[in-house]
Amino acid sequence: MNIEELQNLWRGQNAPEPIAPRALELTVMNLQAEDRTFAREIWLRDLREAAASLVVSGFFAAIAVSAGGEGRTSWPLWTASIIPLVVMGFLFLDRMRHRHLQPAAGDTLVGELERTLARLQHQERLVSNVIWWYLLPLVAAIGIVGLDGVRETGAPIPVQFLLGGLMLTLIAWVGRWVWCRNRDSLNSTLRPRIAELLREREILSGSRK
Repeated sequence: MNIEELQNLWRGQNAPEPIAPRALELTVMNLQAEDRTFAREIWLRDLREAAASLVVSGFFAAIAVSAGGEGRTSWPLWTASIIPLVVMGFLFLDRMRHRHLQPAAGDTLVGELERTLARLQHQERLVSNVIWWYLLPLVAAIGIVGLDGVRETGAPIPVQFLLGGLMLTLIAWVGRWVWCRNRDSLNSTLRPRIAELLREREILSGSRK
């Protein structure tokens, strides 16, 4: 699609004046390519999270079955097995709820930009709240299993408190590292891209007046 065809397409959407070439390049060429790339990255991310959740859930479930067979306490392990499945279910329901934001064939220029912007803003909210729907449940699962393991060592109470504190400190450190990685991605990728699209939407809106 060349610039003349793009200008005609834009005029067909009730824009009286040709839009700037830079905006055309972004909203059609770059926007479509980045749209497909972003959708693929999110799909792969959800796939990785689902696979990891199944592996972790199966791992704890297998240990829980073994512990139950030996007469040991198994409820912390079953709890740790269920929590990753809850996280996976959340991601699945979120994807189903927002499937209308996926790239659509034959969408208008404005529609495609708005759809992409809405999808990025939704991912921004997810990443901003990752501590609640992802980190906290998984940290809780690992903490429950770890503290139960410390209790079953039969060590003196002061030693159990020391081991439990060290373990919780390590878990918190790993959780903070994951949170920082997500925050850096948010500030370096998602938010700048959203700001860029908001500026381009203003350009498009100005061209329609």
